Amino acid sequence: MQDKYFFYLLNFSYVCYFLLFINFFDDPIYLKFYLNIIKAFIPAFLLFRFNPLVNYKFTKLDKKIVFHAALSLFSIATFETLFDKFFTIKGNLNLVGLTI
Repeated sequence: MQDKYFFYLLNFSYVCYFLLFINFFDDPIYLKFYLNIIKAFIPAFLLFRFNPLVNYKFTKLDKKIVFHAALSLFSIATFETLFDKFFTIKGNLNLVGLTI
């Protein structure tokens, strides 16, 4: 049951990444909002799931969750840097009359 919900949420996040990547949302505020939500949700979920005050046995699903959480946080940091650079360059070009 948990596997199914985890993979639905994971696939939904990949679809959102793809839409952001193809510039479906033209305004960078959507990108910042989405990335901030994900950056807040992942650590909160991991803290709740792997609370050190509770005796818990690691399962295969837990390994997948930790791997994908680390991959998501790494990709968010990378995409956020790239998109910030892109929108800065795009804004500077618009100031001088050029468009992308």
